[in-house]
Amino acid sequence: MKRLIFAAALVTSPTLILAQDFRPTDYSFTDGAAIKTLKVKAISKNRSVIIVSIANRADTPFNANYACTLFDAHDKIIGATNGAANAVPPQQEIASESISFDDLAVKATCRIESIVATR
Repeated sequence: MKRLIFAAALVTSPTLILAQDFRPTDYSFTDGAAIKTLKVKAISKNRSVIIVSIANRADTPFNANYACTLFDAHDKIIGATNGAANAVPPQQEIASESISFDDLAVKATCRIESIVATR
């Protein structure tokens, strides 16, 4: 619960992020799911996506929504993107591509924002 409150405080207080040398890590609010940022992938000259891995550690499939913070080569936050992974099978892991973006990101940190069980 402390992590959830901390994450909410960072979202509501962007000056807190800018005031510190802050490096978030991949984050999930539940033990039943995990997310790992794999890479930034160029899809055209000016567009990129984030490739993430979503793991389902639960016994039922779920849909997951996630968000990613984008960083430049100097570790400064330059933007955000998000994405979804649908029907993640139980006890398995899948890859997902985020929504494309224009920023010149060299890395990203992602977090699962919501999970909805599917049956």
